Amino acid sequence: MQESEAQPCARTERGDGAASPVYNNDSVASLLEHVTFSPAISARVGRVPSRSELLDTVSPERHCVPPEVALEIRAQSKLVVAFVGLPARGKSFLSRRICTYLMFRGLRSRIFNLGSYRRRIAKERNMPQDASFFDPTNAAGSEIRHQVAVAALADMISWLEASPLNGVAIFDGTNTTKERRAMIADACSRHNLQLMYCETIRTRKDDITDAVRESKFLNGDYDNGTLPEEAFHDFLRRITFYESVYQPVDFDGSEANTSYVKFIDLGEKVILNRINRSLPMVVSTFCMNLRSTTNPIYLCRHGESVFNREGRIGGDPDLTANGRQFAQRLARWLRTEMAAQKKFRVWTSTLKRTVQTTSYIHSVPVITWPALCEINSGKFNGWTYTEVKEKEPAEHQARLADKLNYRYPQGESYVDLIHRLDPILLELARLRHGALILSHQAVLRVLYGYMMSLPPEEVPTIDIPMHTVIRMTPKGYTFVAELIPLGPDITIEKEEDTVSITSPLRPVLYSDHSS
Repeated sequence: MQESEAQPCARTERGDGAASPVYNNDSVASLLEHVTFSPAISARVGRVPSRSELLDTVSPERHCVPPEVALEIRAQSKLVVAFVGLPARGKSFLSRRICTYLMFRGLRSRIFNLGSYRRRIAKERNMPQDASFFDPTNAAGSEIRHQVAVAALADMISWLEASPLNGVAIFDGTNTTKERRAMIADACSRHNLQLMYCETIRTRKDDITDAVRESKFLNGDYDNGTLPEEAFHDFLRRITFYESVYQPVDFDGSEANTSYVKFIDLGEKVILNRINRSLPMVVSTFCMNLRSTTNPIYLCRHGESVFNREGRIGGDPDLTANGRQFAQRLARWLRTEMAAQKKFRVWTSTLKRTVQTTSYIHSVPVITWPALCEINSGKFNGWTYTEVKEKEPAEHQARLADKLNYRYPQGESYVDLIHRLDPILLELARLRHGALILSHQAVLRVLYGYMMSLPPEEVPTIDIPMHTVIRMTPKGYTFVAELIPLGPDITIEKEEDTVSITSPLRPVLYSDHSS
């Protein structure tokens, strides 16, 4: 992902010659959302400074945040999530889900995947990476894996220090020994970074073999023509080598003062230890809600409304005849689709056009969520985009320049909408049964972008087609989208920059080296 330039954290010289950070309003506002001040800091600066007071001390006057406060902001706004666990335990699945969730919460995050570093270095040195490479008695293999960890750790720290807005680094590797974890902890301590471990554990053998067959043949280790069954047994042998040196987090009580989460059997049991700051709590809360499922999630817009036909924004209009026809077709299709699924649910908003679309669905429970209502267009509610362009050209240009952050006058921005949908994202994470989410274009843009791990800035341009169901099927680390048009065909006004979901879309680039 091509990251936008961070707002500058300029540096000025203090009296002692050291550089002191100067934050602008945007960067301080973002950081302070995740900062609580300790009693020690409060004592040193006299009291706990308020958010508004801190914002008043920065640009345009460019006064410095007090050094003690700046240090506390840095310590609490930078987090390393270091994964621990044997291969095929769900580390990469969980790390990618965490990264996407944090990105959609506005926390710039990145994964540093040790397997990708390893594959690149081993390929450069023309070394085979079969199971023998991971044998603890293989000195050459052990040295390369150590070099990989050192290189990834250095890149991770460089990225965190490159911008005040680079907030969460995910160190995705096995990290199965106390020695490796001590190296990570020492680096984080020296650079004043928070650290928490996330250990993934699977106790059921079938889950492990399923994970190996589903995703491990796609990561590049077996792209040399190895037959699937041969690769499967080789990977199981690799696991036995890791098991021979595996030391779970705090297995002997020596890591009792460390922040960690143990994620057992894909979330059936979660153990937390010393999770007492904001960012680790956000990660832990997501882990406690996350479940793994193979059941698809369905996304669907309401039937055509009067405002759709007229090209108007927002409002609470009724369905047209076409919209009612779609609602009937949807109900018939749903009875067939959900026949083999248990505990199926329909989620919808409280607006008339979605409620009317679900009015023909009687075979499953329909749950209304106010959070699923369309983005609030404020002053422009009921306008057409042509009217906005002609009557409010400055607002029109501001929206075109930055659709993610643009806030309708007296209304919402896409960033506001994403925050409003946070409870829905957590409910999605914990779903084990199928569900149809029948909502509105802006809402479904966010949900589709989140499930497909797209960069948030691309969300406002995704075209969610009308009278079409999007079946989102879990596949490995992400989802596979399938369009199911139900008709009737209609023509509605679209903006020029919308991108069809059938077009290639750029997934989140978690790391220059992630798999």
